[in-house]
This record gives sequence, C-alpha cells and structure tokens, in this order.
Amino acid sequence: MKNTSSSLNTSPEKLQETQLLWHNLTERSATVQVPVVTVSPAAVNPPTLLLTSTAPSTALTPESIEKNMQEIMDRQHQQQQQLKKTKEGTIRTSVSS
Repeated sequence: MKNTSSSLNTSPEKLQETQLLWHNLTERSATVQVPVVTVSPAAVNPPTLLLTSTAPSTALTPESIEKNMQEIMDRQHQQQQQLKKTKEGTIRTSVSS
C-alpha cells in the first residue's frame, strides 16, 4: 500500500522511486564534483540614522499614528475633490460643445 495521504510522501515506495530516479539522472553524468565559490559580503553599508536634538522623534505612538492617518485621509479627500471638479469640468465642456 502506497502512502499518499501527506504532501511529503516518505513511504518506502516513494523513497525507492526517488533513489532510482536520482541514480538514473546521475549515473552517466561526467560531473562528480562541483567547485564551491564563496562570495564576499557587500562593501556598502547603509547609512546610520543620526538622531540629534533638532531631529524629530521617529517613535511610533498612538498619537503619531493617528496624526499620520488623519493627514493621509485629508490628502486623499483633497485629491478626490480635485478629481471630482476635474470630471465635472470635463462633463460641462462636453455637454456645452
């Protein structure tokens, strides 16, 4: 009986099938060794953030998150109003033509 109930099939039949497949794929292979190449780490380091007394605090507080969300919502509202005015102007222009 073949184990097919799991996504990782580790039954003896599956193991034998995998070993046979690997043998068939590698038996005529001329490559028996693969050179290992090591890559040095990147020479570039990200800049460090300098916090001075004149720099604003970057801490996330409930108040700062709420303020940021309000600013985002205000900008979105302004953009929607501008888009609405642009569409209304386009409709008036095409109707009056």
